[in-house]
Amino acid sequence: MSHIKSFTILILFFAIHINVLAQVKEDYSSQWKKIEAFEKKGLTKDALNETIKIFKDAVVKNNEAQQIKA
Repeated sequence: MSHIKSFTILILFFAIHINVLAQVKEDYSSQWKKIEAFEKKGLTKDALNETIKIFKDAVVKNNEAQQIKA
């Protein structure tokens, strides 16, 4: 009986762990800092190109918050 409990707990642990890993969103902070640096230098075309890259990546990764920000 204890083997079944241990196995069940182990399976539950892995299921939760996999679910948490699946929900981790990519951090775009370094890319946004790069865009801010372009904007400060007046390089709006470069800033736009980087923003488009973020948007496309966010679409692929279904990251709605970054899509909206972009």
